[in-house]
Amino acid sequence: MALLGSLSPYLELTREEWAKLSDYNNLEVTEEELAEIRGGLNETLDPEEVRDVYLPLASLIRLHRRATVELFRARNTFLRRRDLEVPYIIGLAGSVAVGKSTTARMLRTLMSSWSDYPRVYVVSTDAFLYPPNSVLEERGGLMDRKGGFPESYDLPALIKFLYSLKSGARHLEIPTYSHLKYDIVPGGRGR
Repeated sequence: MALLGSLSPYLELTREEWAKLSDYNNLEVTEEELAEIRGGLNETLDPEEVRDVYLPLASLIRLHRRATVELFRARNTFLRRRDLEVPYIIGLAGSVAVGKSTTARMLRTLMSSWSDYPRVYVVSTDAFLYPPNSVLEERGGLMDRKGGFPESYDLPALIKFLYSLKSGARHLEIPTYSHLKYDIVPGGRGR
């Protein structure tokens, strides 16, 4: 059994073990930054959580990104190509209201402290919910499943967006979603 466990790609770490893995020993997130990351909602996020959970995660992402950039450069050297660097995409998944947006904002803040700071954009899947709400109503009561189930998303539009992004498209437009109207804003587009 021990041999099989050592071959597993999964690790089980305590919070204390995970917290020790950060390579950000002196990084501090201010209370103002935490308030902005929380988004003004009733979200909880304290400096201890940043130190113990998010800093090690940012360290791991930084290692993955560096390795990906190096692999891309090595491949281009071998192929004698000068392709532009492709975007590094991080996807966050989870149920409605579990903290995906908060995590994305936190990672963006932490990544901004990197010496090789990449441009970081947060794109919410809310932008790819079927517009308008009447489409969900026409599809047999999908309003009750909006945002929490795949059938409420325009998956072809989301896949096209990701494909265009990874293919090097320079100007991508993203539908604008309003949490006040609970719908896509007609004609609203972000870049």
